[in-house]
Amino acid sequence: MGSIGTPELIVILVIALVIFGPGKLPEVG
Repeated sequence: MGSIGTPELIVILVIALVIFGPGKLPEVG
């Protein structure tokens, strides 16, 4: 994985949100 742009970061963030749930992310919940 050489270059990661903004779309990739958004996808990773969404996946992390689905996996961990909103309760684990302070900025969301």
